[in-house]
Amino acid sequence: MLLSNLRFGAFLSYVPKKEEHKALVQALKQDKVFSDSGITICERIAKEVKEKLVINPEFSEFFGDNVFLVPAPKSSLTKPGTLCVPKRLAEEFSKIRIGTILDCLERITEVTKSSLSNPKDRPKPIDHYNSIIVKRVNQNPMKILLIDNIITRGATILGCASKLRESFPNASIKAFVVLQAISNSKNFKSIEDPYTGDIILLEDGNCTTQR
Repeated sequence: MLLSNLRFGAFLSYVPKKEEHKALVQALKQDKVFSDSGITICERIAKEVKEKLVINPEFSEFFGDNVFLVPAPKSSLTKPGTLCVPKRLAEEFSKIRIGTILDCLERITEVTKSSLSNPKDRPKPIDHYNSIIVKRVNQNPMKILLIDNIITRGATILGCASKLRESFPNASIKAFVVLQAISNSKNFKSIEDPYTGDIILLEDGNCTTQR
């Protein structure tokens, strides 16, 4: 059964149609190395998130020593050695001790990639829910934080969270993403615009984000 809403935090914002923002998206998707520092973008984001926890208290509701970080699976079936940015982010968050990685979600059926689909054809939360399983783990987490790199409407995350709710009915489940897509450029403030909001399930089976 799908959750009706889910709390999430977004670290950065971008406008998908802006050319200067596309480079940032690609750098994140490839976990590129910063030439001046030798660290990858996932490492840098993790460090900056930890710094923001001090000056942005609202983010403290997401991370902590007792929080389990669950990477959202890719839309395709993951092959050994394939880069999975949500997993890389969770690993880096775990290294700096603001959570513990718990890689327990697995995609068993491919879904259409949202970025390659028309809005009306994009997978709904139920499509993600039906294509994912929760692998058996020894832990019994009470606080779960889903990690993803980009959110547009939140269908992937809501489907994943709904599946996790079945396996961990007593756990608090939230989500954290690096980039929040701002479809209407008039609503865009700046790339560095961290905020919290909710993913809301709509009557037609789609979902939307609400700040």
